[in-house]
Amino acid sequence: MARRTGAREGIAHMIEVKYDKNRKRLDIDGALGLSSVETVEVADDAGVALAEGTLCLHDEGCDTALAEWAVDSGQCETDTRAPALTAWFAAHPAHMCQEFVARVKDADGNLLGAGCLTVIDSCASVEGADGGPAGGGPLEAEAAVEIAAGCPVKLAGGLAHPCAAGDHARFLGIARNHAEAGGTVRVVRWGSVHIPGWGLTAGAAYWLPQSGQALAPAPAGIACCAGLAQDANTLLLSTGRLAVQAGAGALLGYLVWDATNKRLAVVQAAAAGGPDAANRIVAARADGTLDPAFIPREAALEALGQAFAGVPLLPPPGAATLDQAAAAVNRILEILKGE
Repeated sequence: MARRTGAREGIAHMIEVKYDKNRKRLDIDGALGLSSVETVEVADDAGVALAEGTLCLHDEGCDTALAEWAVDSGQCETDTRAPALTAWFAAHPAHMCQEFVARVKDADGNLLGAGCLTVIDSCASVEGADGGPAGGGPLEAEAAVEIAAGCPVKLAGGLAHPCAAGDHARFLGIARNHAEAGGTVRVVRWGSVHIPGWGLTAGAAYWLPQSGQALAPAPAGIACCAGLAQDANTLLLSTGRLAVQAGAGALLGYLVWDATNKRLAVVQAAAAGGPDAANRIVAARADGTLDPAFIPREAALEALGQAFAGVPLLPPPGAATLDQAAAAVNRILEILKGE
């Protein structure tokens, strides 16, 4: 079993790297990069720890070696700030994470297993030696109001405030501690945040609340995911945050990009004509027909309608005489001929 630890927070994240010596295969449960320096345990498929060897990463495309870490007594301290690995992500700025070929070898260099290992480029370029930001751990700010541990935070006027979904563009991170107004709050901005007794549901996604300070277990209105709960007390923060403005579920709508608020917004399709329908997609009404306001009235159609208005309606079936029917048909033919 592998264990990832954040030194400054005392958090344990489980990663598992097992090798099948006979099939030369690695089974890896987890990803590197939520903290730069991580301890990984390496064992065979029977759970026996590897006494001595190496764990190395290679670029799948050209098999270039990117990093190599020693394994001792089943433990391997990885550091994703390895120069070649950092250079790879610098050359591929669009990649927030990438799968590399991982290989485990014994002390004599014999291959024990190979597989794909995901590496997250979440914060290596701005971390300090403790795995936190280069400035030294989570951001510290003065609280404008009382802030609870686990509260999503934004900055306004240089002060920390609770952040609701409507202010998602200013979402900074999660408060790691409780702070009174005027006190200091520590805000974790990436990776993971651990709060004893938090009471999260493992595996559940948590969202910015519409109001209040507690993360919401389900999206509503403007939805912005803050992270995924790894266990009851640990939240893995989302590396890419995209908010969506939800609409009424019973109505037909479509997504547009709201450049002002930097989010996707659901716009309701227009079922009725008028100024409010401008620049919106048209939808049929409940009976399946279009509002007549959406049907253009061209001059030719309007003139034709006026011309046919002079054709008398026939009596009900069985009551019309042959002469009446003939007169109506003749009148229609005259109109069609333009007479």
